[in-house]
Amino acid sequence: MAYNVDIKAPASTKKKQWRLATEMADSGRAPFTHAGFVNIPSYRGSTIQFADLATLDGEKPVSTRYGLQTTPLLDALREVLTTLEGGEQQLAKGCVLVSSGLEAVTLPMLALLNSGDHLLVTDGAYTPTHKFVERMLPRFGITSERYDPTDLGKLEKLVEGNERCKMIWSESPSSQTFEMTDLPGLAKIAKKHGVLTAADNSWGGGIAMRPLELGIDISVQSATKYVCGHSDSMMGFCVANSDELVNKMEDARALIGIYNAAEDVSMSLRGLRTLALRYQAHGEAGLTICDFLAQQPEVRTILHPAHPSHPQHAIWQRDCHGTCGLFSVLIEKKSRAALASFIDGLQLFGLGYSWGGYKSLLDISLPQGFGRKCLADVPHDRWLIRFHIGLEDCQDLIEDLRAGFARYRQAA
Repeated sequence: MAYNVDIKAPASTKKKQWRLATEMADSGRAPFTHAGFVNIPSYRGSTIQFADLATLDGEKPVSTRYGLQTTPLLDALREVLTTLEGGEQQLAKGCVLVSSGLEAVTLPMLALLNSGDHLLVTDGAYTPTHKFVERMLPRFGITSERYDPTDLGKLEKLVEGNERCKMIWSESPSSQTFEMTDLPGLAKIAKKHGVLTAADNSWGGGIAMRPLELGIDISVQSATKYVCGHSDSMMGFCVANSDELVNKMEDARALIGIYNAAEDVSMSLRGLRTLALRYQAHGEAGLTICDFLAQQPEVRTILHPAHPSHPQHAIWQRDCHGTCGLFSVLIEKKSRAALASFIDGLQLFGLGYSWGGYKSLLDISLPQGFGRKCLADVPHDRWLIRFHIGLEDCQDLIEDLRAGFARYRQAA
């Protein structure tokens, strides 16, 4: 089956001059401010020299006062990322840049929660998110509780009457098990009780999904993944629906001293120029691979929100405008030696963490994964394999997998 994933920008209340693919290719550029260079030169430096005392004292305006705060390159990246996530364009800083996806997750919690506050976090969150919430936040007097991402009724009961609850953290779809959360419904509950909402949107990438337009207050991404796209740099960012939230996060970033290396910023901008095309290619190839996997007798379940077999496929259809190449499958469990024969013999699929780059990858999730109920519920007679489909020829990937399943069948 051939898939044609539509990557046009989803409906927005903000007037845009161009469609999203064009915005990603052309926004944030000022060639005639930089000697005509199509790409903004990479600014590497800490010290900014002031023309005179009046400028140093702030009597005269200056675009930046120290390299830790901003550069023309950082300003350009903020502009494009704000456009990508559908953030408030009038914000002076647009979004808050950090140095990794995990930092994008932790910064809103550190900036917006106080001692005595309570956080609700989806059970399906990225495992390092759970580690930070459960190991670090208690040191600041912040408590937390997990919720089932597919049951908003139970979630609302956790919020009702709990005046200490200040934030609900979501991730849709879930890491590894790919449950979809009804984000508009979650946002409605939160607003009813005066609670902030935040969503990890690394899977949606700003292409398939924009949480801010679904009612969520803060959207964060690991730009290390699809934004950078080449597995050679790390970056994260947070975009919010109000000046107040952006300013609080930016203030926390400055107090902590988070900094973005010039080379990573340059690579992020480079990746954004081709993001729309790459994301579409990843998504179409991923669904084609899913069709192949569904035909293999060892494959018991496809965990891909855009695949018609997914239990929350209707939520994906309503809230998303495309898909990426990241999903999981459950396969019949044989010996670890058989699993090794399947995986170790693959020529095109690398064995490793992360995703979003040009290289196809896979990794194995074990049921005991950091106490997550979503993982614990995986039948113990199944292996859970997460796939990231890269930019290789799809038929070559299928042939590689076909040979892998043949080895798996022959193994004891």
